[in-house]
Amino acid sequence: MPTRLTFIITGFGPFGPVSANPTQLLLESLQPKGDAARPTSPLLAALPPSLAGRVTSATVLPVSLAAARAWAASEAEQQQGGGGGQASLTLALHLGVNAESSGGGFCLEAAAYNTANFRLPDADGACPACGPIEAGVAGGAARTSGVPVERLVERLVRAGAARRVGFGSRCCRPAVAAGSPAVAASPAPLPPPVRVSTCAGRYLCNFLYYLSLGLQGAGRLSLFVHVPPAEAVSIGDQAAFLAALMQACVEELEGV
Repeated sequence: MPTRLTFIITGFGPFGPVSANPTQLLLESLQPKGDAARPTSPLLAALPPSLAGRVTSATVLPVSLAAARAWAASEAEQQQGGGGGQASLTLALHLGVNAESSGGGFCLEAAAYNTANFRLPDADGACPACGPIEAGVAGGAARTSGVPVERLVERLVRAGAARRVGFGSRCCRPAVAAGSPAVAASPAPLPPPVRVSTCAGRYLCNFLYYLSLGLQGAGRLSLFVHVPPAEAVSIGDQAAFLAALMQACVEELEGV
């Protein structure tokens, strides 16, 4: 029986200078409410039925160290309970905002580190400084994603859903060469930039990702994606990018 990929998706609520977290706006209506058979949300609306049916849960977490640990503990308990069978594969897809990404880029995070070094307190007032996330493990030790992030970027670029940029690349249009004929119409918008990152920061994004990567094993993988602020890329365009990313994950991880 071929492997079937399903998704567990998480986002975060507001924190510090981010009063409206785009990951919350993407996910907050994803879970059914009342008698609604198909709840509306920007992300779900962007997913074709073949992808929407693969989302088994969507959770908006408080920006809280304790909430991240509780989520990971709950997932570990469910994982120990089994279910799904050998033919199933679950991808924990974590979304967080890079509030400093003025260029509108997306980052696929390849790793997380055993360090919590918060620059501002979390929602509960916790503010660890250069402490380990997991006691008994070397501080700064890395856990890496089992998802082939470079190949995902290649798929996104081939599909026209994104353009690759490197570390430090500025997201701008190429200059028009001198002497080029004037073009009356505006140029077609470029797809959003995407790159692979090896540093998810040392705040809650890295904290949750490190815990989630510790749950990787038979039938389970984790991936963290940093999205830009909504002021840089609209929620609708972010949803379209994430839908393309999820399709790329299905094709890559199911071997389509």
